[in-house]
Amino acid sequence: MPTKIDFIGGNTRRCLMTMVLPMIAAMFLNMMYNLVDSLWIGNLLGETAYAALTNSTPIILILTSVAMGATNGVSILLSQAIGAKDKKRTESLIATSFCVAVVFSVLVTVILELFLPSILSVLNTPAETYDMAYSYLSVYVLGYIAIYLYCYFAAVLRSFGNSMFQAIAMLTTTVLNAVLDPIFHFIGFNGAAIATLLSETICLLFMLVYLKKKKLFTFKISEFDKSDILLLVQKAVPSVIQQSIPAVSTTFLTALVS
Repeated sequence: MPTKIDFIGGNTRRCLMTMVLPMIAAMFLNMMYNLVDSLWIGNLLGETAYAALTNSTPIILILTSVAMGATNGVSILLSQAIGAKDKKRTESLIATSFCVAVVFSVLVTVILELFLPSILSVLNTPAETYDMAYSYLSVYVLGYIAIYLYCYFAAVLRSFGNSMFQAIAMLTTTVLNAVLDPIFHFIGFNGAAIATLLSETICLLFMLVYLKKKKLFTFKISEFDKSDILLLVQKAVPSVIQQSIPAVSTTFLTALVS
């Protein structure tokens, strides 16, 4: 599929399908990714481990929703700049949004690592699964930077008219996770989290190599513009809320059932 899509002069239906179908595939693969974890953990580590994963899932869903929502906000502004063929504005937005993405994902990682015990208590995590859920999430959260940056670069690629690579990268991650999960299960429940962290990091590196090869843009830290930070936040917040509603609902239900 082409990486350049002309919605104005080209065939609208074809352009729409070129963008939408890979995005739908990526969403299904993301669901498959979580399913693979559940299958391996449930079958290899038993019911208690599966219950601990269930208690961990709401936090994982919220983290993923925040990453997808916030980076969708970046995509809105970036698409406008690319569509206007404003190269300077495009480079400025990429430099600014990338710095914001790194700082935000690091802050979220630090805050979650510090307050993870309190969060699990609020979710009414049962005593018999608390330690396993904590150990899993403490490792998983360390990989949040990779998850967030993956979502960020996927949004950048979509802004340039390339949604196919997102589906390819998600497929790669899912396959890697399916292969690594049974290998690392000997370590215990933490092994599943380590497998997830490794597969996500490899996927991010894969994406970075692709971006470097394609040379879609030039990253210049000197183009950082702090005046764009508020605009990025304004575009990101509504999308974050929209993406997070199902995850928050799941969190309440999990806490209620627990």
